[in-house]
This record gives sequence, structure tokens and C-alpha cells, in this order.
Amino acid sequence: MKTAAVREFSIREVRQSFQRVLRWIGNGETVVITNRRRPVARILPPEPSTPSGKQVTWDFLPRLKKQFPKPLSFNPVERARADERW
Repeated sequence: MKTAAVREFSIREVRQSFQRVLRWIGNGETVVITNRRRPVARILPPEPSTPSGKQVTWDFLPRLKKQFPKPLSFNPVERARADERW
């Protein structure tokens, strides 16, 4: 795993160049924000959302079709006809 570089900025520097700081964070660097040379915050890049870069697919529709093989009807007349109650 790649080791992340750490950059240190004062609050004033972060305010003046926030876009640049965000770019560094997006590139995997950690930013430490200081107030009078004391660290007050650390901003880390986000962790990868999926391991090994695989795309996550949801199986909601296949499970729904398996659980309810007949199409659902919300019309009471159609429901009564389907149940042969009319």
C-alpha cells in the first residue's frame, strides 16, 4: 500500500487555498491543520469504497421477482378479478 504524504497548513493558509488542499487530499495526501503551530485537525483521503476496485451490483430486482413471481396490482378491481371475487 502506498504511504500517504502529510502536509501541514495553518487555518489561514487553508482558507486562502482550499481548492489546492482538496486536490491534495483527493490525490491521497493527509493534511494537518494547525492553529498557532498546534495541530487542531487532520483531514484524511477517503478509503476505497470497494475492495480491489470491483463494482458493487445490487440484486434487489432478481430477489423481488423471486419472492413475488406474479406482478403486483394495486388496483382493487384488478385484484378482485385476479382472485375471482367479482
